[in-house]
Amino acid sequence: MIPATILIGGLRYTIEEVEDLHSIDGEKCDGLLNVDTWAIRLEARLPEKAREQVLWHEIIHAMLNQMGRIEQYKDENLIDALAFGVVSVLQSNPNYTHYRDPHLVFNWT
Repeated sequence: MIPATILIGGLRYTIEEVEDLHSIDGEKCDGLLNVDTWAIRLEARLPEKAREQVLWHEIIHAMLNQMGRIEQYKDENLIDALAFGVVSVLQSNPNYTHYRDPHLVFNWT
């Protein structure tokens, strides 16, 4: 399920699902990130699993932008690979929920 908002690096991004999504250049796209308004838009007509993949793609863009990694932020092949990897790990480990508990303090010892 796609949430209505997501916290990324201390900033709360809104997530909107839109039918027939296009970039500002008029190109058809599956997802868009607006770093100025902290908004993520996803193509609503995609199957849910595909929307989740696209959401992670946009989340990684947001993370790289916040870190000032502009060269990597613009690298769509890198972003696709990282998003695929994140989604693959999450789907392969459905019982691993430690990262979901905001009160959990990790002890790596």
